[in-house]
Amino acid sequence: MSKFRTIIIALFAIHTLFQTYVAKADSKPINLLPMYGGTEVVKTDFEKHADEKFIAVMTKNGVSRDSAAVISWMMGMNALQDRDSDTAMKRFNQSWLLDQACYLPYWGFGKIMMTRMNIKESLEYFERSLAMLRAKPLPSMKKTQPVLFFDAAIAYSMASLVDTLKTSLHRKRADVLFTQSLEQDPKFREGYMAWLAFTLISREYQKAWEIVHDARRAGVQDFSKDLLKELSEKMPEPRK
Repeated sequence: MSKFRTIIIALFAIHTLFQTYVAKADSKPINLLPMYGGTEVVKTDFEKHADEKFIAVMTKNGVSRDSAAVISWMMGMNALQDRDSDTAMKRFNQSWLLDQACYLPYWGFGKIMMTRMNIKESLEYFERSLAMLRAKPLPSMKKTQPVLFFDAAIAYSMASLVDTLKTSLHRKRADVLFTQSLEQDPKFREGYMAWLAFTLISREYQKAWEIVHDARRAGVQDFSKDLLKELSEKMPEPRK
């Protein structure tokens, strides 16, 4: 049996154990809260035993905790794509339990908090993920890094719309993150599209055209016709 298959079976075999976790200060099961409700939550002996058993099963047959954490995170991201945020949170928590120094679970927490519109918490988790990435990069996951910066940029862009006292500050941070994302992957079409959309919302039309021109220079041509039409109506394309 492959290591990957062993991990998959283990995740579901002990799933019922995690269903019993209940937060002391929240009515939700703690496996539906980031980091199982936080380090201030004191687990029962049963819960601690469940953690130990989970880690033992996940690291069976020589699987490292680092590798198991990555796989748990990947399963969480797949669940998010299926719009199953509860399962995603469980997988991200399992990833965090396996390797708390890994940047991936914090990325997952940030995405889920963003979908719940807990923007402040989302930003905190994204910043923590970025800090963890700098401290402990994962060469095998390098291709995913532009998406992390992109997701963080989206969170800051959303924050600029809802936190009017910090609109300018959040926009600047979003611009930095979009730039860093596209520096790592200059052909990241979704990055250009999202950045363009938010600059339109914020009425930064000159910057919007600069984004379009940067994308074209990178070989990205298939922009949304609706976005380009809206931009052209607001401001004609500057002559090069």
